[in-house]
Amino acid sequence: MLPLHPIRYGRAIEQLRLNIDARTVRRCISKGIRGQTRPPILRGLSERHVLIKKGSKSKLRVLVPEKDTPAFFQMTALKVALPRVIVQGIATVNRAVINEETKGGNPSYHLLVEGYGLAEVMGSPGIDGRHTTTNHIIEVEQKVEQTLGVEAARTSTSISSEISYIMNAYGIGIDTRHLLLLSIIRCDDF
Repeated sequence: MLPLHPIRYGRAIEQLRLNIDARTVRRCISKGIRGQTRPPILRGLSERHVLIKKGSKSKLRVLVPEKDTPAFFQMTALKVALPRVIVQGIATVNRAVINEETKGGNPSYHLLVEGYGLAEVMGSPGIDGRHTTTNHIIEVEQKVEQTLGVEAARTSTSISSEISYIMNAYGIGIDTRHLLLLSIIRCDDF
């Protein structure tokens, strides 16, 4: 077995305040998350191929499994597959940023998510679903209608607010009645 260079994410995990340790990452690499298809190179890994460095809580060493394929190709496949392993969170979210605002001495936090999966984000612990919005129009048409209903998709959630936002960005004023008419026409496909 040839060792692949150690993976060091300890400092980033501490700064993000995630409840993840090397054992969690090791389990996700070797066993995966239920309901998620894993690449063939990761299916060939077992617990003995993913080692935790002694005396460290944040360093792993991944060993290349012994197969008929040359080790170079296996290492290349591992270098591509390992950063894509989802350890915690929602698979369809690419990035999340937490903004902190202080109003009247009380801090409030806003979670900005790049990706999609409104229902999963709304169901996450600590998220207030009443104040959750999306600007992903396709998701609004398909998911919001299923999750919140057609009226929410038409008015408050996104279609009318996104049309208004785009028009205002270009300095175009639009009457509220016309805006709602556009939203109704857009929602006729439901």
